[in-house]
Amino acid sequence: MHEQFGYAADDNALYYFCEDDYLHDERAIFEMVKFYQQLFSLTGRHVVLAPQEHELLYGDCQYPSYLVVSPYRHWRSCSHATHVLFTHAHAVQKYWRFFENTKFVGNRKKRHLGSEKRTTNLLFNHVPCFAPLPALAGHFQTPDLLPPVFNWRALWDANDPAKLPPLSPSGLPLSHLV
Repeated sequence: MHEQFGYAADDNALYYFCEDDYLHDERAIFEMVKFYQQLFSLTGRHVVLAPQEHELLYGDCQYPSYLVVSPYRHWRSCSHATHVLFTHAHAVQKYWRFFENTKFVGNRKKRHLGSEKRTTNLLFNHVPCFAPLPALAGHFQTPDLLPPVFNWRALWDANDPAKLPPLSPSGLPLSHLV
């Protein structure tokens, strides 16, 4: 994670930092780019997008939020998210201090120093963060982390490898090569 953030800190582009245990709606990247562009064009400020709301928002950690509408869905402001973030490299550069300790995420003895509440969630005091309603992705680490407003089962079933068209050696569906 730290290496991904470090790579982005030297660039001038949008980045999506993602872990391998997320299932995405097929429109996730498209909608995040469009909503980011919408907010940036209105405010001239960088924002952070998280593809799903943090489960804390549905428990004891309720706090006031703003709702913003895009052409595709509503987005809720939030102060809690995982390290799975969509933002501009300039936000990473300017607020590197909130990314630096992500280097401890894989360290058993120091991983608490790399937790979201001690790193990237502190960023949201300076750069607004928004999560989509319904979610555009689901975190498959544990069942309680799945967003409540996300039809992950239908998405999972639609991407069953047994139901997908066969692939050519190049990785393209054979139907696209005809």
